[in-house]
This record gives sequence, C-alpha cells and structure tokens, in this order.
Amino acid sequence: MNTKKKYRTRISENIKFLDRLGLLILVVSGLISCAFIFVIVSGYILPIDSSIIYFGEIISGKFYMYGLISVGFVFISFKILGIKKHSTITLVINEENITILKKSEKILLNNDIIMRIVLLENGIEKDKIRIITNNYVRSFFLEVESELTSDLKKIYSDKFKIKENVLQHKL
Repeated sequence: MNTKKKYRTRISENIKFLDRLGLLILVVSGLISCAFIFVIVSGYILPIDSSIIYFGEIISGKFYMYGLISVGFVFISFKILGIKKHSTITLVINEENITILKKSEKILLNNDIIMRIVLLENGIEKDKIRIITNNYVRSFFLEVESELTSDLKKIYSDKFKIKENVLQHKL
C-alpha cells in the first residue's frame, strides 16, 4: 500500500548571511566584553587608594560605556542568530520517503536519511515539528496541521518523538 498525501505547510530555515553576521558580532563584542570585565576585575586587585584613582579614570574616560555597549551587542547578536526565513512548501509523505517541494527546490528525505521526527509544540490547530537527518547537516522546522502530525506518527512511529520540555523553539 503506497499512499501519497500532499500537504501545504510552512518551513523555517536559517539565513546564512544573518548567521555569519550574528556570529561575527558575537565574537567581536564578546572579546570586548571580556576585556571590559578584565579591566574591572584588575581594579579590585589594586590597593584601595590606587583602585579609587583607577576607577575614577575609568568613569571619567567613559570606558564603562564601551563595555555596556559591547554587552548590548552580545544580546543583539543572539537576536540576529534567531532570525529565520519562513516559506510555504508542499510536503508529500508516503511510506518510503518525505518530499519537500519548494519553489525551485525538491528535497527528498528517504527513510534511511531521516533519523528522528520530533514534535516540539502541540498546538490546537498547528503543531511544530522538526525533521532531523542522520548527518546533522540539515534540520527542518515545519509548522504543520494536526492531521499531518497524526499521519507522521502512523507512518514513522519508530522515529517519532515528543519533546516534553521545550523552552524556546520559534518558527
């Protein structure tokens, strides 16, 4: 019995440019933040009369502003790393494989490539699932309807997992 079912759904993918930009900002601002922390800690090592002068110079030179700005950029870089591209796809499932049809791309996931299908969030109308391949190069985040989730549970029952403690998975 080889039944094919087609579903329209949304996929969420990382944007390579923003990933690289976020990592660059994270590394640079992280190094500046570490230097800021090192300067602050080194002031506590000095004797009391010297440390008062030392901290006075830091405050008058507005060095602390650079440190706070770099800490802010660390948080901004994490926000940039969290940005994902959403697109509408057609998902075709059957017993042998899962096919993801995008506008210009066709991704075929055979049973031997699919390692796990994880239900991240169980919603009223839409569920969020993640398809993990065995080479960990690609991972697909899908926003699917409950009917598709139940079909995936039936067909891929040995690979289907439910994630209990999900703190933050955004599409």
